[in-house]
Order: sequence, then structure tokens, then C-alpha cells
Amino acid sequence: MLRRLFSSIGGRRRRRNIESETDDELQFHIEMETEANCARGLSMEEARRQALRDLGGVTQTREAVREVRARWLDAVWQDFRFALRRWRHRPGFAGAAVLTRSTRHSPADRRISVCA
Repeated sequence: MLRRLFSSIGGRRRRRNIESETDDELQFHIEMETEANCARGLSMEEARRQALRDLGGVTQTREAVREVRARWLDAVWQDFRFALRRWRHRPGFAGAAVLTRSTRHSPADRRISVCA
């Protein structure tokens, strides 16, 4: 029960950090586009209005970013769980695969380090 509580608190903290980073990035893009519009000869108010219009709305963009991040995290989490299930059902095969990959790269790394 405590693990769930700490996980929930950590998740909320991470979500706030991600949302804060997204807001900062959106603000940066709006400011850069506003400056570019001002350089084209628009007034500051008109430049900012056009920058916001070109962005497509701050709220809609924020929601689109949140959706993309959530979809990516869900896919990674699903792949991780699948890998653990496969490892648990066939640990010998998984161990052989890991061992093969690790020994396959070692000679190549040695050749590169000797040649360099």
C-alpha cells in the first residue's frame, strides 16, 4: 500500500515537471515566432496574435504533446512487460540471447580500439 502511495506521489511530481517543461517550450516557440513576426514589420500585438494563431492554440498543442508522450510511454511499458514475461517463461533462451549479443560485439569493439 505504501508503495502505491509513493508511486502515485512520484507520478504526480513527474507529470508536473513534464507539463512545466512543455509550457516553457511552448512559450519559447511563441516568443521566437513573435520576434520573427516583428522582424517582418508587424506590431508587437499583431506579431504575438499571429504567432499564437500559427501555433494552433496553446491548449490544443499542450494536449497533443501529452497524448504523444502517453502513447510512447504506454508502448515502452507494454514492451518491457512482454520482455519480462518471455524471460520468465524461457530463461535459458533469454540468457543465451543476451550472452550471444554481448560476445558478438566484443570482438568488433576490440578491432576498432586496436585500429584507432
